[in-house]
Amino acid sequence: MSVVHSLCTFYGMLSPMLLALGTVASLSDGVVSSLDSSGALSVTLKTGEVIIDRWVPEVVAGLKTSVSIADGGFDIEITRDNTADPQPYRVPPWSLPRLSLGANVAAYDFSGSGWPELMGTQSRRLQATYPNELYAPVAVLRTASVAVGVAVMYPILEYRHDVSIAIEPTRFGDWRIDAAPCQTGRTGDLWWGHDAQVVGPQTWTWRISWRFTTESNNWNSTLSPYVEWFRKKYGSVTYTRDSRPIRGLALASMADQTTSNPGGWTRDFSAPDVDGYQGAAYQTARLFQQWKRLIWWAPSGLAVKNPQLNYPYQFASRWTSQCAEVPEALRRGPAMIRAIPVPSGGAFGLWWGHAAEQTPCFDSVPSVRVDPTNSDMMARHLAELKCGSIQPVTLIGLDAFAHSHNPIWNLVPILTQMQQAAPDVKFCTEGQGCDVLHRLAPTWVDAYRTAPFRDGENERIRGPHVLADLILPGHEMWAGMCFDRSADPNLFGPSVSASEIRRTVLSVMSFGYVPVLFTDVDLSPQSPQ
Repeated sequence: MSVVHSLCTFYGMLSPMLLALGTVASLSDGVVSSLDSSGALSVTLKTGEVIIDRWVPEVVAGLKTSVSIADGGFDIEITRDNTADPQPYRVPPWSLPRLSLGANVAAYDFSGSGWPELMGTQSRRLQATYPNELYAPVAVLRTASVAVGVAVMYPILEYRHDVSIAIEPTRFGDWRIDAAPCQTGRTGDLWWGHDAQVVGPQTWTWRISWRFTTESNNWNSTLSPYVEWFRKKYGSVTYTRDSRPIRGLALASMADQTTSNPGGWTRDFSAPDVDGYQGAAYQTARLFQQWKRLIWWAPSGLAVKNPQLNYPYQFASRWTSQCAEVPEALRRGPAMIRAIPVPSGGAFGLWWGHAAEQTPCFDSVPSVRVDPTNSDMMARHLAELKCGSIQPVTLIGLDAFAHSHNPIWNLVPILTQMQQAAPDVKFCTEGQGCDVLHRLAPTWVDAYRTAPFRDGENERIRGPHVLADLILPGHEMWAGMCFDRSADPNLFGPSVSASEIRRTVLSVMSFGYVPVLFTDVDLSPQSPQ
């Protein structure tokens, strides 16, 4: 409903404001958003609470800011027209309204699966960046009486910049949601160096939606403008979800590297540099009796001279490499892999170390970001893929295939070319990819952080991944169940409990994730005791 007289009839106390000459107003979900003839914006609840009181955007040199009333709230549109003066223009922080929400406010932490955190009224700042930590450039605040959702819409692959989203109190009861396309200079804020800069004669536009609802538990409705925009701009998932758990098999690990075992080969499976993967192949055949999907980590061993390269980029070409000395037993890798008896309907794969950063040879530097516009570099990249996508490989995990290692505007065209070169392979990107990348391939999230969150916990998964479920229904998200990072003694340590591990894994599966495990866990249905 957006007819002014209807609003006045329903909200008699707001009549003077809404009848003002030139007022544009909208009523939705118990919230009135209005823009008066002077351009001042107000948002008021049906209870009379004023959320935004006559806000007018600041004048920022070089930017045009306009506000329009929309169903459920309002939109702010920011434009930089660089056609008259094509000199590079660094976009400054945007002018956004403050919110009067009171003291009891919860902000959603979207750097994990998404959960509400009570903010308090102290100088606490919740900040992260898109597309690295944040799955989408959105923020949600919620009280007992209202929820507000803010989303930034812009073509990231074309504009090539990050957005910082920050939530903090400004004074007692007042809050700010800041969205900035550049480094703000705030100490402690995360930033990856990609400021928005308009170069040449072009025009850029950003739309920031603000939506409100008094049904605060239905907060996801406040992000509907972003969901609609994303699906129109990018579409839906391009792969078929497979919910079956994955068994990981680490052929080498940093913990096993010694002077006598520099490659870090896990001796439980014997040494591929000695027996040519016979032990690993035997263990794989055994594990396929229980698991339908299995992946080898570190199939070519680990770097010794340059440990910062682990896991190494040359995950498969080392088998045929001519630029470094390779044990003859390793060269038998492709033949051994082709002989692995993958069961019908099963899937076998390899983990590609540092898959977005190329090195000249195994255990050699420099490590350079793969450039999708460099034909020589892409030729080497696709040659590495060809070595690793031999039969029966149909899964390839892409280690460190993340914005912090190589910007997403490089990752998307790189992944697209890889999918074209190996159409029978399903890829998974690590760490957690944002919505634009996750649309193209499954992505990986660590179930636990090595450092705890602000609330002292280290679980990244505390329920379904709310943004992925909202934006990309039918997605596939792998959960790395690295229990050695858990603070729960029942999951790792001398008092480990098999039943607690099983319960934890089944819980993660119930949230919609695909668990990746490095230990055997009985996930079959069990009869009641």
